[in-house]
Parts: sequence; C-alpha cells; structure tokens
Amino acid sequence: MINLYGAHTFFLCLEDTSGSSFGVFLLNSNAMEITLQPAPAITYRTIGGILDFYIFLGNTPEQVVQEYLKLIGRPFMPPYWSLGFQLSRRNYGGINGLKKVVDRNRVAQIPYDVQYSDIDYMNGYKDFTTDEQAFPNLSNFINDLHKQGLKYVIIMNPGILNNSDYQPYMNGSHKRVWILGDNGFVIGQVTLQGNQ
Repeated sequence: MINLYGAHTFFLCLEDTSGSSFGVFLLNSNAMEITLQPAPAITYRTIGGILDFYIFLGNTPEQVVQEYLKLIGRPFMPPYWSLGFQLSRRNYGGINGLKKVVDRNRVAQIPYDVQYSDIDYMNGYKDFTTDEQAFPNLSNFINDLHKQGLKYVIIMNPGILNNSDYQPYMNGSHKRVWILGDNGFVIGQVTLQGNQ
C-alpha cells in the first residue's frame, strides 16, 4: 500500500554565476518543518523516518524539473472542462430552479462549463437516489445540458443512512463493510447547513 497524502519538499535553485540549476527533494512521510535561512542555506527538521534525499542536476530549471518528474511521476492531467467556469450551490429549489439558473446564465452569455447539484437532489439525503418530486425527469435535464456543451456533476456525501429499508445500508450491513467501534457500527452525523 502506498501513501495517498504527503508533502513534496522539493526546491529548485538557479545558480547566479553559471546559470546552472539543481533541485533537492526530501522524501519523508513524517511531520517536518523546512526553513530558509538568511544565508544561502536551508534547515530541515523532521520528527523521524527515513531521510531519502534526492539531488537533481541540470543545465536549466526545465531539465531539473524533468528529472524530478521522472522520479515521482507526472501529475494527473485533469479534463479540460474541469478547468472552466463552474456553478454550484445548495437548494436551487428543485429542477425548475436549476433550469432557471442555467437559462439565465445562457441568456446573459456568462461563460459556463459545469453545473452542480448539491445533496438536495437526493431522496431524503440517501446516496444513489433522486428526489422524483423535486427533480422529476432529471436525466432529460442532464441530456439537455450535454447538448449545450455543459457537464453536470452531482455531489455525494460518503454517508449511508442507517435505515433498514434502504438497500445500500442493508447490503453494507450484510457484508460488514462499515467502520466498527467498541459498540458495533460507528454512526456519524452529517451536519446540514444553510437552507434546507
């Protein structure tokens, strides 16, 4: 298993006299502090772990960064649309409110790439469901957005309601996938803020 999170303590230096570059990367999963000193110096403080220092040499900063990327891998390239203009809020007031927002932005010619729906689209805040009263024919609305070149994203909270007639809860209980504590399943609380 690999770490999913971590700080990449990498610095790049461009030499004043020669124009050459070098980079230093400390790979360490422990808490650390890095301080630049007034003189050309750097101080590393870490609470433990292995001190894996990597030094990259190059004629240009670009070469140093390429060497660094060969070691750690290239960053994930997000889809182009995800870098665009996105609109999200809670409680649009159902499908009609959502349609009004989309239409108003189109009429005003506001750049617009992605529309979100927060958890109020769900039936009783249950994941994998849609409130058919407030959001009837949601799939038709989504198809219309796609025809306009817009993307549609739904927000899902990673909580499954403790409800004996809710299929995801029954499946998870049967397969014992929930987090267990001293007194059985750990039950969390999602705080709903703002307008309900």
